[in-house]
Amino acid sequence: MSTDTTAAATDQFDQQLSIGSLLDEQGTIPFRGLTQSQEYPDDVELPADRRAVSHRAFSAAMQVLPQAGEGDLWADNEFVSVTADDHVTVDVEAIKDVHGLDPDSIEAETGCTIEQLISEASPEATIPVSDHKDIVDRRRLALRSLGFDCKFRWQIASSGYQPGDMQQFFRRKIAACQKQGIEDAFGWIRHYDWGGAVVMTTIYPEMEHTLTAPDTDIEIQDGKYTIAESDGVEEAVETDSGAATDGLTVYYGDRMGYDFRGSSTIWAYPVVFIPQNNVMIPLPSPRFSRRHEGEFMDVSSEREEGRKSPVEWHESILGKLEKISSTINTEILRSRVVAIDFSELPFGVQEFYEYLGLPASYAEPAANRATAIASPEDQPSIWTLQISLKLVLVDEFQGTKAGDTYQNYQEIAGQLLRFPAQQIQLALTEHEHQSEDDESETLLPEDQQQLADSLDDVVDLPGVTEDDLSVQGAQQVEQNIQERLSRFQEVSE
Repeated sequence: MSTDTTAAATDQFDQQLSIGSLLDEQGTIPFRGLTQSQEYPDDVELPADRRAVSHRAFSAAMQVLPQAGEGDLWADNEFVSVTADDHVTVDVEAIKDVHGLDPDSIEAETGCTIEQLISEASPEATIPVSDHKDIVDRRRLALRSLGFDCKFRWQIASSGYQPGDMQQFFRRKIAACQKQGIEDAFGWIRHYDWGGAVVMTTIYPEMEHTLTAPDTDIEIQDGKYTIAESDGVEEAVETDSGAATDGLTVYYGDRMGYDFRGSSTIWAYPVVFIPQNNVMIPLPSPRFSRRHEGEFMDVSSEREEGRKSPVEWHESILGKLEKISSTINTEILRSRVVAIDFSELPFGVQEFYEYLGLPASYAEPAANRATAIASPEDQPSIWTLQISLKLVLVDEFQGTKAGDTYQNYQEIAGQLLRFPAQQIQLALTEHEHQSEDDESETLLPEDQQQLADSLDDVVDLPGVTEDDLSVQGAQQVEQNIQERLSRFQEVSE
């Protein structure tokens, strides 16, 4: 067999999803490439559970999604049994023994004995369920029939729901990428409940930005942080990837998901991936959503209802990423030179995280990381606070990473990045609320009791300071973040 033939055979084998993936109650299926295997960018070193070691592309990885079909849903009647000759037997004594059911009252109100009621009712051993819809993956049903232990059905509380083909829908994502000239992507599909719920993260190397500091510092003008440019325009400067040693590289992507267990909605929102730290940060943004029911792959039917076709829907998400990237790039630059001086606040870094909704089990290690990186340690930057939280969640989260709790904690990091003023105000307000001293001084001025909208409003909040480091100095500190984290981990171990 020639080398080319062997390689082709290997690609074909690796493109197939293993039976084990269909049998896993929950798992992560990494991918690289849309339809064919691609190499990871040089600066991406993902953890083992998110790194594809085989030649599996996105088109193969999504085969873990159920091939949803419609089934008949029945409920077993424990009081009724049917013999081989179709004779129906009802366990009268078991019915009379049901806790909370008074047989005498039933007989008094109906004027019939329990036995007479049974004879007239013609009870069924299995009862059709008409107010729910059964969703069945026939592949997993076939494996169950062969003796494998896996779940193959889910229910939605609707009588009119018709399951859509999720694999076909996400193939339209590939078509949308190709229409936009995007040929490469990497990411991972997290699934649980045997594919009944899925969270899919896709990162686009072609949406790479390298953020470098402008020649002049970030200035405070009229109470706002601005990036001063020679032409007076506020912007994030992009350079070739070769200048990465002087800047921060980010990739944009999206996160999508659905849940068969009571929901008929596909949702999506933007994310940013930081290869330097190997973390992905969900970006607070209005979510895209659409129903996955009926003939939702039928373009003409969708347009009759005034909705975008599946390809157009995926294209709109890609367009959103391009639209917001300039704003997010600026916010990232700002977050790296704006610090919170906890020496001026009545609580520390750990309490700050807890006031935002993190349990102590994650707030404490996140605070330890943030103070180990910060210089001085009681003045971590906004960037350091959110990246430390993300690293702790990636390394130490206990539970399913496809669940709502993990996503909610991740979104706190995104809120810190995009809307730090809100988060600082939330922490100050929560501290005042939890204070045992009713006469304690109010930390927030009267004119700042309302939540701020952006980092522009941070400067006047208590405890907020401009980082003593220059922009270039701050970036040098951030470039060494992994080295310092490694030293901190060695000490803590």
